[in-house]
Amino acid sequence: LRRALKAQLNQRKRLLMLGGVSLIVSLGIVQTLFFLNLRVMQVEDQWLSFARLMLNQTVSLLIVVEFARIFLRYRKLARGRAESVRDVLSLSLAVVEAKMADYRLGRWATVMLMAQSIISVYLNRAVPPAGWEAFGVRAGLIVAVYGLIGLLFWRQYRRKLRPERERLKATLDQLDHAVE
Repeated sequence: LRRALKAQLNQRKRLLMLGGVSLIVSLGIVQTLFFLNLRVMQVEDQWLSFARLMLNQTVSLLIVVEFARIFLRYRKLARGRAESVRDVLSLSLAVVEAKMADYRLGRWATVMLMAQSIISVYLNRAVPPAGWEAFGVRAGLIVAVYGLIGLLFWRQYRRKLRPERERLKATLDQLDHAVE
């Protein structure tokens, strides 16, 4: 059981490290491109540039803050002591429930990022000159990509994490009843 718990924690650590590195790289690239684009002559109103800047900066800040919270929650779980079988099972259950909380948050983050992408497309290419068809195609592609991501989240949550949580809870209940 301890090896299984250690494997779970190591997998979560690898995913968090990969997510952190990709977050830093992608935010760096997006911020660099955004500020380089500000040096180009703007054909739009200043308020539109400011709105786009505030939208991107707010979403970027929220992503960084939430990722830091997830990492701190992982560190708390990784420091947990597992000296008995019950402690190992309790810690495994806590890890699974933390993953489930991340997936529930990911569901809302996916919707937020999809809305931010659609608003950004709208702000980048005003609809009247380009036409509603071009905007509709871009918005449809954004919804399709984020919809696929949401379906993958849902599948992992329903098919893997929920049964694992139920199995661990049942095992803990059996252990508690065996002790009594």
